[in-house]
Formats: sequence, C-alpha cells, structure tokens
Amino acid sequence: MILESIVTTLNDDGSLNVSPMGPQVDDDPSCGFELRPFETSQTLHNLLARPQGVLHVTDDVLLFAHAAIGRPDPLPPTHAAETLPGQIISNACRAYEFEVTFADTTAQRATLQCRVTRLHRMRDFFGFNRGKNAVIEAA
Repeated sequence: MILESIVTTLNDDGSLNVSPMGPQVDDDPSCGFELRPFETSQTLHNLLARPQGVLHVTDDVLLFAHAAIGRPDPLPPTHAAETLPGQIISNACRAYEFEVTFADTTAQRATLQCRVTRLHRMRDFFGFNRGKNAVIEAA
C-alpha cells in the first residue's frame, strides 16, 4: 500500500528538506519500505549524498500542502533524531528513522529500499476526513 507521509532529509548545507512522499509499505512500515523520488528531486539528491532520513506519519494537511508546493515557511518544529543525523517533526504521529540500503537510479523515478533504524510513536493518528483528503489531493 502507499502511505501518505512526509520525509525529512538534510541538504548539503545542513538545512532541513521537507518533502511529501508516498512510500510503498507492507502492513508494518517498521519492517522497511520503498521510496520512489523523481530523479530531479532534492530528496533524492540528499539521500544519495547521505543515505539517511526520517519518514513521518502526520495528520497535518497544511504541512503536506506547503511541502508539495515548495519549502514550508516557517519550517515545522523539529528535534534531533536518535540513530542518525536528521530531524524529527515534533507534532507528527509517528516517525521512522531510516537508512537507504539499496538505490536504483536508472529510471525517471529512483527506487530506494529503506531499513528502519528507530520508530517513534508520539500520538495517535486518527486519519483524514474528506476535507483533509481534498487538500492532500489538490496539493
């Protein structure tokens, strides 16, 4: 299944990149997942340079919308990841620190296999209502 989520990575200058992404996951994302970023994306550049990031499950639709159309300003509040250099969005429901274990960049969309190194459960995820779904689809 595809899980609507937000991925944070670090840019070359150490600043935070926030990107909406729909990884392919099995029933339990903590077992690993597959990212499919476009070859021109900052997220792919960052993950090839430093193969680590944080996948967030969140119900913050404004963050999805802002990240989809450009860099969110201001950036959401974050705190340091525990197992890798990176940032966790503080108001997310869950966060999966991950490392890329395999990368295939031969197609327009790369395929990145990711292994979860740490799971954080901050609060319950209650899902999206029709209005929130509409915002995510429009973005």
